[in-house]
Amino acid sequence: MINTTNLKLGKLPFEKDERDLKLAAYIDKTVLPTPPDSTNDYEAFTDWGMFLNDKIGDCAIAGPLHMLMLWLTQGGKTPEFTDANALEAYSAISGYDPKTGENDNGCMLRDVLKYWKNTGIPDKNGVRHKIGAFVQLDQADHEEIKIAQYLFSALNIGFLVPAYAMEQFEKGEPWDVQTKNASIEGGHCVIDAGYGKLTSKKRLEAVVRIVKITKEGIWVITWGKKQFMTWKFWDKYVDEAWCVLSEEFLVNGKSPDGFDLKQLQADLKALD
Repeated sequence: MINTTNLKLGKLPFEKDERDLKLAAYIDKTVLPTPPDSTNDYEAFTDWGMFLNDKIGDCAIAGPLHMLMLWLTQGGKTPEFTDANALEAYSAISGYDPKTGENDNGCMLRDVLKYWKNTGIPDKNGVRHKIGAFVQLDQADHEEIKIAQYLFSALNIGFLVPAYAMEQFEKGEPWDVQTKNASIEGGHCVIDAGYGKLTSKKRLEAVVRIVKITKEGIWVITWGKKQFMTWKFWDKYVDEAWCVLSEEFLVNGKSPDGFDLKQLQADLKALD
């Protein structure tokens, strides 16, 4: 039996809020650049760091830290985040007490996004990294997910975790739907840092031969490394997806054709 005790979850259930801004309101797919067949932002690091998600349920903090790592690296800067930074943010949002271990209950992704926007997530030098906005994605629209990931490199994803997914991860297998051992263990936060196809080999015992199987899906970052998730798994278990926009993009960003940055800026101002 696979030991998954070093894999913690921590995403609390998604709650619908009509006030959430939707990315679909600001994009015109007929005008936006066509996303490529695949992207590979997940290759920015080999070891993305666990950020304590092997000990406590702070996946909703580890996700944003992984996003910051990617964005800073793409901007030519060196990301400097530690477990202590993850712990500070997790404790502030969830009420977790690192001394007693009490209140290790996880976080709602929306609460983390609000904290990230208003307070910022610190790095080891005490610099707080804030975001400008977050908008909800339609997780049922694969094209929208691809467009958003292509434009912004990483997306914040929440999903329900069947027990078998923990074992698939430990075995180095892609997350794909199966029927056995499918009880839900809890919720988890990962980042979408790429999409495309994965070809794997499968042994067919009945005819004693090996065949190649190609599946489409996304590449996520979780528990310190990349993991492939098929669209079939995505459709069954993902219950929320968010596009995160930096302060710099909102103020100085060059808006691609088909992205209504001015309207988004106006809507954000109306919410203040």
